Amino acid sequence: REIGQLNFLDFAASSNLANDQVLGGNIDLRPVQRWVAEFATEIRFARDGVFTLTLRHDELDDVVDLLPLPGGLTAVGNLGEGTLDRIAVDARLPLRRLGLERGRLIASWRNDWLRVRDPITGEDRGITFNIPRTASLRFENEVPAHLLSWGVDYMAYSSSPTYDPDQTRFYRVRDQVAVFAEKRFGEEFSLRVEVNMWDNLEISRTVFSDRSLIRPVLFTEQQSFDPRDRIQLRLRRAF
Repeated sequence: REIGQLNFLDFAASSNLANDQVLGGNIDLRPVQRWVAEFATEIRFARDGVFTLTLRHDELDDVVDLLPLPGGLTAVGNLGEGTLDRIAVDARLPLRRLGLERGRLIASWRNDWLRVRDPITGEDRGITFNIPRTASLRFENEVPAHLLSWGVDYMAYSSSPTYDPDQTRFYRVRDQVAVFAEKRFGEEFSLRVEVNMWDNLEISRTVFSDRSLIRPVLFTEQQSFDPRDRIQLRLRRAF
């Protein structure tokens, strides 16, 4: 049995002029609760190699999502019951045979099927702010003699939906790469350098002309961005 965490920003009203969206606050918001049944199997190989398969089913109560309000407003509220089904695969492959004694290749793939009843149409759909699928690959290596670690993160695909009463939006990220290196100076200081490179960010939007049961489409919009690359420098001191 799990109880979710509330986002305190959901209690306050806000607006998003770029998407023609006005959100009302909700002081009676309740956290989502869930009964979780999970099966996982783990296979170990090559001393520290691991392959894991996870199957999961959630029965959700008080699903937190967007609700229609009078006057064309929208608020974060509780939709009622919902479900989540998940398949996840994780693998960690040691790279000792390639001469990297502390090198690892980590692959992750997850697919979620989320269902909740839409408050307008009454049909099942996904849940806002929940990422239904993602796939990533990570290479990392440690060089203890030089107190150095470095690696590459690759996000192949990730998507995030928003189900507003007046529109639906999908954010999709593809081919995101992050290269990082971290150097420790004794037990107290560490310096991390990270370069993020994005290949594609897509936003698709479907706007409805009214909030009727049929919800006729007013227009659709497709946007594609090439986000700027980003360099981060982070100095950390332990106390």
